[in-house]
Amino acid sequence: VWYNDLNVKVEAGDVDSGVNSIKWTIKAPNGTTVVTENAGDIFANVSNMTSYGKILEYTFEQAFNDESLAPGEYSFSATLKDNAGNTVELDEVGPFLVDTKAPAIKDNTKYSGDKYTDGVQLSFNVSEGENESGLASVTLYKKKNGELTQVKSWNIQDEYTYDIFENGTYVIEAVDNAGNFTVGISDFNVFKS
Repeated sequence: VWYNDLNVKVEAGDVDSGVNSIKWTIKAPNGTTVVTENAGDIFANVSNMTSYGKILEYTFEQAFNDESLAPGEYSFSATLKDNAGNTVELDEVGPFLVDTKAPAIKDNTKYSGDKYTDGVQLSFNVSEGENESGLASVTLYKKKNGELTQVKSWNIQDEYTYDIFENGTYVIEAVDNAGNFTVGISDFNVFKS
């Protein structure tokens, strides 16, 4: 299963000395990163704090949904620490397959101005980058009166074509296996000869 975002949460509690910090170890396709987060850095995550500032419960969170993330496998482990210096190791979870990048549509239609007398063949390619989740669907819609009506759906292939004989706005939607999508829009004026 592919994901287009990933949120990792650890709920920590310590009624004696209080929650201090977490050290995340994040294994990603482009290397391993270590991130330390102190309890109370983001006060919105504090659920229980004493009057003298000891945090009894805290939710640590790492969110991954940036398009700059390298696609591929991500795994997480963590070490929790309390204010007395005691630590606990959390087992590694994952791997999770992450792809935050949408497919790319390349228009190959041979345009000859903005008017066609005998129709035109819409032609395009859709691609995904290296290690990305791959295409799930490619669909063509026609927009009429603000509504989209499906006119063609393809199996995944190298090149997509569709003969257009009616005026209108045509919308290409490409969706990958992680749920990322791209939309391409073309307007055609077709006049029967």
